[in-house]
Amino acid sequence: MLNQIRLTDFRNYGSCRIDFHSGMNCFTGQNGQGKTNLLEAVYYLSLLRSFRTSRLADLILWKKDGFVISGQARDGAGQSVDLAVAQGLERKLLINHNPVYRASDFINQFVCVTFIPQDLELIQGEAQLRRRFLDIAISQSSPGFLRHLQAFGNALKSRNAMLRNPDKYPRAMITAYDHQMIREGIAVELARKEFARDINQSLAEKSTGLLTANRRLEVRYLSRLGNLLQCSEEEPDKIEAAYRLGLEKSYERDCRYGNTAIGPHRADLSCILDNSLLNRYGSQGECRMASLKMNTIR
Repeated sequence: MLNQIRLTDFRNYGSCRIDFHSGMNCFTGQNGQGKTNLLEAVYYLSLLRSFRTSRLADLILWKKDGFVISGQARDGAGQSVDLAVAQGLERKLLINHNPVYRASDFINQFVCVTFIPQDLELIQGEAQLRRRFLDIAISQSSPGFLRHLQAFGNALKSRNAMLRNPDKYPRAMITAYDHQMIREGIAVELARKEFARDINQSLAEKSTGLLTANRRLEVRYLSRLGNLLQCSEEEPDKIEAAYRLGLEKSYERDCRYGNTAIGPHRADLSCILDNSLLNRYGSQGECRMASLKMNTIR
């Protein structure tokens, strides 16, 4: 839980301090006063990103060189923790006034969930938005997950770069990245699979207030590594073999298109209402209800 937040040169705030009550906190004011900016700062302190923009310059007060967001929270054990992020030419992170050098060690200090109009895209938008939702949610509860995701992304980027130059890189050199992709990709896939299972358990327990009797809302994690996801987690050799077989079967196709078709970067999380895909057959109201529920069960 966040108890206090302090802003310096963030958006329209030159200097600001807010102390939060333990219950519900509401912010009122006229348009343009900075209500959303304050919520954005809370989100940034939790996840080191904005829910509104990917441009760092948008977050800095006009004619300033950077911003600082700091605050005090309580972790799951009820212990007080001081957090700070200073963003200029370089980013500096502090936990209890001690430097932290990896984002994955910083972002899970307190959980922050947004619900904004754009969240409807979680149901109706592209698969990459749902993968992002999964990865952010899992990173908040599993500190090691982000490192697996980043390592997989680095291996994937290198493999794809070589696939686009097959005359320069022989197959043995390209597939040398398969081992790292398999190791890190399995960790990502299994974590997402487990999280989808947790979502469904929560939906089964808590959706009665949003749905009429006998209606069922669920999610399905879809991956081209279907055989991998059918393996038991106690069978690591079978899991690795399933992933490696998928990469081998897809190799000719990958060379032709210059990218890797198999892996967690191509997965999706489908929202299902009464066995029908919401993004195809759901009404606007049903999609909004599902988006709200997905954002509040994390």
